[in-house]
Amino acid sequence: MKPNANNSENGSEVLLTLKRTLRHLRRQIDKCIDATDEKRHSYKHEIDTFLAEIDAFTQWESEQVAAQAEIDALQDLAEAEQDSQRKLALLNEVTEKIGSWIDAWVEQAVQSGLYVERPLSLAEKKQFYLDFALLNNEQREIAAAARALKYGFPLAIKYGIPFQRHEGKEAARWLHGVADALDALNAPEGQRKSTRYFEVPTELCLNIVMAYCWALRLSCPPTLAQVKEQFVQLFGQEKLPQRQTIENVLKRFNYPLREGKRGRPRKIAPKKSR
Repeated sequence: MKPNANNSENGSEVLLTLKRTLRHLRRQIDKCIDATDEKRHSYKHEIDTFLAEIDAFTQWESEQVAAQAEIDALQDLAEAEQDSQRKLALLNEVTEKIGSWIDAWVEQAVQSGLYVERPLSLAEKKQFYLDFALLNNEQREIAAAARALKYGFPLAIKYGIPFQRHEGKEAARWLHGVADALDALNAPEGQRKSTRYFEVPTELCLNIVMAYCWALRLSCPPTLAQVKEQFVQLFGQEKLPQRQTIENVLKRFNYPLREGKRGRPRKIAPKKSR
């Protein structure tokens, strides 16, 4: 049970008043003419003992309040952790459900001969993580529109026709950005270049962001060790950058990291060769 703040304050005021009264009484004992020195000493000793007990009780009470505050803080932390775990479980459940729908649709499309199943290469997968390595929503819309054009997605369903939303110079600038983004998607890996209308993230930046997104499946937010582990599994140990580089990239996009457990980090398994 949490201590009542008003009761605690009132009790402290009563004890403070009692201590003042006892100290005043102690001074008055010296002025008592009828009392002998032995009685004065006895009275003072009893008062000092009582004052010491009050001080001990006051200290105990303050320690109890501090301990209760620490317990409350730990309970709040535990509740926040449980809430994070519930959200992660819900996210995983929704992701699994959507994934099952997509798998069923792909299987039906393959069986009907509408599409030929082909696994995506790592470079193709990275294109779908490009949005997470861009700094603003306009750049993300441009990248999504370019990707829709590249893969034949229905552009008008989600993003509308670009030049119907913009007029004049705005429409021209937007279409320039889509064209530059499409060039970047079609360019070989390592040869993508930024332009005036579309800023292309570096390959290292995109690799770190992709590893972060994969680490989100393990915990939300992930730890630095989990991001590094996913990076090694995706791109190999030889391409793993320094810790400071990873932290700087994630901080630039305001992607949080969860503090890992103390102790020696476990060894990251190298990427399996196929």
